[in-house]
Amino acid sequence: MDKLRIFSKTEMTKKEASKEAYEYVKNSLMEEDEQNYIRASVLKDLFDCGACVMNVAQVFLKGIILPKTDREFGMNEELTLADLLEIEDRIFHREKRIVPENAKENSEAACRIAADEYKGNLIVDVRDEESFLQGHLQGAINIPLEKIRINPHIIGNDKYEPVLFVCARGIKSSIAAEYAISAGYMNVFYGSI
Repeated sequence: MDKLRIFSKTEMTKKEASKEAYEYVKNSLMEEDEQNYIRASVLKDLFDCGACVMNVAQVFLKGIILPKTDREFGMNEELTLADLLEIEDRIFHREKRIVPENAKENSEAACRIAADEYKGNLIVDVRDEESFLQGHLQGAINIPLEKIRINPHIIGNDKYEPVLFVCARGIKSSIAAEYAISAGYMNVFYGSI
């Protein structure tokens, strides 16, 4: 029977395994952290455990522990001895790590688009509230650029839903789009009204 070298138990949850795997990779193998760990926010359950965010983000981004689906890590999913041995194999053999496509660096740029060409449902007007109330695109919501700068996740939880940012000339909307991309949003557009 194969013996575990890293994990303290032969059965544990992904959340528990993430903690032990991350600590081993960081402290024993001395691997640097993935710097842009916000890319892990494509996982809807990333923040389900406030204490686990860094552990889960790092093992996900490094391809050590695979997510349950492309959008969910599966924090409480039970791992068997066989699962843990596979994870250990990926820890010791980097070439066996499987980095999911949605965890890779997003090199996509936001696309400028005319508002009437946009086919999605989410339209975010980044102008101030007063300008928004004077007139805006039908169905648009108002989230001023300053709020997006402070917390780009205010846009919403679905990182795959197309989002169009608009403003008067397209300058603020392009900045908002860049904030969204850096926060892990995948289908980002900007334009003017």
